[in-house]
Amino acid sequence: MQKYILSNKNNIAFISGILIVAAFLSKWIMKNTDLFAWLLIAASALGAVPIAIQAYQALKVKVVSIDVLVTVAVLGAFFIQNYEESAIVTFLFLFGAYLEQRTLNKTRSAIKELIEMAPESALKRMANVNLKKLKWIGWM
Repeated sequence: MQKYILSNKNNIAFISGILIVAAFLSKWIMKNTDLFAWLLIAASALGAVPIAIQAYQALKVKVVSIDVLVTVAVLGAFFIQNYEESAIVTFLFLFGAYLEQRTLNKTRSAIKELIEMAPESALKRMANVNLKKLKWIGWM
C-alpha cells in the first residue's frame, strides 16, 4: 500500500489542489463555511498521507527529515483547527516534490544527450610531433 501511495504522489497533489480550490470556491461563491472546512480537511488528510509515510520511513532509520517536520506542522495546524494552513502546506510540499522530480528528470535527460553526443575516441595534437612521421609509422 505504501508503494502505491508513494508512486502516486503527483496524483495525490493534483487531487489535493482540486479540493483546495473547491473549498475556496464553496466559501466565496456559496458562502458555505462547513463545506469549506470539510474540503480542506479532506485535502489535508489526503496530502499528509504520503508525507507521513516518508516521515515514518525516515524515523525508522533515525533521520529527522523535512517530511517529519512537515508532518509535525500539519498535525499542529490540525490541533489548532487551522485547516487552510494544513491543506496548503501539504499541497505546496507535494507540488514542490513534483517540480523537483521534473527538474531532475530533465537534467538527467540533458546529461544523457550530452553523453551520447561525445565522440568515442579523439586524437590529441601535440606541438612537437611531426604528422608526416606518424603517417609513415602507420599511426595515422
